Amino acid sequence: MNTTEQDENTQAEFLDDLTSQLIERHGAVLGSRALARELGYPSASAFQQALVRNTVPFTVFKLPNRRGHFALTIEVARWLSKVRDQANPST
Repeated sequence: MNTTEQDENTQAEFLDDLTSQLIERHGAVLGSRALARELGYPSASAFQQALVRNTVPFTVFKLPNRRGHFALTIEVARWLSKVRDQANPST
């Protein structure tokens, strides 16, 4: 196995682990509070501002008869993994 394949396997394992952890904590869909917390926003208001400014980097949606905004856990995990890989490409 070459270095590129090892890196890809490591990245895939990280994504799987992160996805599992998020699903265990929040389920398949994250609500506004969980999104703010998992994405590192200092407050729910800061997350709301990101929504208003349209700077959340994945699809955020509303659910009928529910308050707040939601995102699929897998999409959040993929984005977090991608950001991590870009910040630390040798891992």
